[in-house]
Amino acid sequence: DFGIAERGSKLQHAFTLTNTTDKEVRIKGVRVSCGCVDAKTDDIYLSPGAATKIRATMDTSRFQGSKSVMIYVEIDRPRHSTVSMRLAAVS
Repeated sequence: DFGIAERGSKLQHAFTLTNTTDKEVRIKGVRVSCGCVDAKTDDIYLSPGAATKIRATMDTSRFQGSKSVMIYVEIDRPRHSTVSMRLAAVS
């Protein structure tokens, strides 16, 4: 939660995603619930115990007032699953 931010500012946060399984994980993709956020991963493949960053940028010029956005990290190996993260701000 970024709290109150000046309209037009670009807010950034890096989430850490850790592979806690005993198998290699493959990140199929990263998607967001709003065009006001861009999110990317540093790595696609994670060995057991390895971590990567999911880097998100929220553009406050794209909304006014309170906004909560979901980031979805889709994993397709070793099994299909989705990790959800939330960003929030008031512009």
